[in-house]
Amino acid sequence: MTSRPVVIVTGGTRGIGRSTVRRLCADGFGVVFTHSNSDTDAETLEADLGRSGALVRGVRLDVTEEDAPERLFELAGSVGEVAGLVNNAGVTGRIGPFTDLTDADLRRVVEVNLLASVRLCREAARRWTGRAPVTRPVIVNVSSAATRTGSPHEYVAYAVLNVDGGL
Repeated sequence: MTSRPVVIVTGGTRGIGRSTVRRLCADGFGVVFTHSNSDTDAETLEADLGRSGALVRGVRLDVTEEDAPERLFELAGSVGEVAGLVNNAGVTGRIGPFTDLTDADLRRVVEVNLLASVRLCREAARRWTGRAPVTRPVIVNVSSAATRTGSPHEYVAYAVLNVDGGL
């Protein structure tokens, strides 16, 4: 177990998640990050950061599983005191007409983008409430700019290709 504070980052192998992992390690934090199916990316990230002395561990985890928060906090706690949580994991639904959206597709988006984050925040609150941490714990919830901008060039292209003479 390390004396460095440890931060959990979900969705840590790509994009914002990977950049967050790199920055936290550069700032001296230990990091436990999750990925859903990016073993090679996770191993590469661990090796790259490990060469510079970073304490970093990737774990394949489906954040939608009900016991995932408890398992993740237990793992991170075995590394060091968990001082932060970055909820970054996210998915998009299939591109296509809204009328073709299946319940399974919708359920997956809601479970990854909403329920998993809420469950992880709840687990953090349970563990951090009433204790005197060395470092004041922090939760950061990352969301997509799509909440404000939609999906330019994705649905628009589909719509243009499927105009049926209504113009």
